[in-house]
Amino acid sequence: MHCPNGGFGRILAAVLFNFLVASGFSGTYYVSPNGSLTNSGLSTNTPWSLGKINYNASIPSNSIVYVMPGIYEETNTQNSKAGINIDSPYITLRSQVKWGAILRDSAGYGFLLQVPCITIDGFRIISAVKTGIASSGVTIVSNLTVQNCWIQYCGTNPISGVGPSGIGNSYADNQIVRNNLIEYIGNSQEAIFDHGIYLAGNNITIYNNVIRYCSGAGIQLNDHTAGSYGSSNVLIFNNLIYSNGNWGMYLSSDASNNVSTTIYNNTVYGSPYALAAETLIPGITYMNCSNNILLATTGQTLKESHAFSSNSVINADFNLMSLVDLLPVGGHSIVTNNAGFVNPDAGLFWLGSNSPARGAAFGGLYPTNDFFGNPQANSLDLGAFQYNSLYASDTRVLDPSPVSADYWLDLLLLVPPTHLRTIPGFEP
Repeated sequence: MHCPNGGFGRILAAVLFNFLVASGFSGTYYVSPNGSLTNSGLSTNTPWSLGKINYNASIPSNSIVYVMPGIYEETNTQNSKAGINIDSPYITLRSQVKWGAILRDSAGYGFLLQVPCITIDGFRIISAVKTGIASSGVTIVSNLTVQNCWIQYCGTNPISGVGPSGIGNSYADNQIVRNNLIEYIGNSQEAIFDHGIYLAGNNITIYNNVIRYCSGAGIQLNDHTAGSYGSSNVLIFNNLIYSNGNWGMYLSSDASNNVSTTIYNNTVYGSPYALAAETLIPGITYMNCSNNILLATTGQTLKESHAFSSNSVINADFNLMSLVDLLPVGGHSIVTNNAGFVNPDAGLFWLGSNSPARGAAFGGLYPTNDFFGNPQANSLDLGAFQYNSLYASDTRVLDPSPVSADYWLDLLLLVPPTHLRTIPGFEP
């Protein structure tokens, strides 16, 4: 029997979906701006609406939900919260096209992650009233990954005490934040609370991000909101952090647990302080800081915000810095206000051919992949970007953001190999 437009088919699809969920089937699902709550979600022709994944705890574990291109305006949801609340653990939410799925104008969070083991991949989040991507402040979640997202203009309307961020949580273990562009976060009335990335927890890795024009810090470790949990094993590398309102990075510990942080191969520029450290007794801070470019508008590389514990240890060497406040210089650092960038006014913080950062790195500490994801066996140069002659002649404008502000475009892949030859008779 043929059923046009699938009245019976929709019922069968719904029954099938419920069976698959009940049996623990992990699969691939699709969401569209024109989708429906009653669709199966199993193909691009039968996509869910975004509401299907909101407050839904029954999406099978290990599933991938592809969100198709379009604008998703989340201004109200079921129970006075706004944005997308993820209640199904062990799933990946991925924009089908990088930055093609746009979450806009949420009255709360863009995404609120309330369960462990979630990956958010490739979304563009614009003008959430609160944080762009947050984990629950009530339940401690873990194993979170946020990657390839573009987060803009969140928390720009003053709401006292909220402390919005681009990506933030109160505490979560095993976090990875990579390859994100985060810009224009926060507002002037709460500037010291509003940050690009605002995290606490154990085993945090933050790398290959571009963070700019946030009211407070580009990156803050917020142990003072984490009670007695503290943070440990924090790695921060290959990030470009510039023109934020107060600090490039603000690394704090009010907790009794150790805070161990390794900061290497970052480029920090154009904030009053490149790096701030705060440790309140009995907090203990171990910070290793090498192979960075740390330039600040006040001339102070490190700012002591409150009081260091007598047990705090800061090891720093092989950095390019402006006038030093408290950060140890070491025997191999370069003190200068000029890193020799290609064109910082256009957002091009690649190293020029005459940059003093070239050849100045400590070779024993380096990311295993460069900013563009290419494997590397050492680190010759300071900062987030290793010198390359092709990038040294780059003329693009990446600030202000164009339609595709893609810092992660590898120009090397756009240049044909020089050994190719033309076959006679096949010339264009």
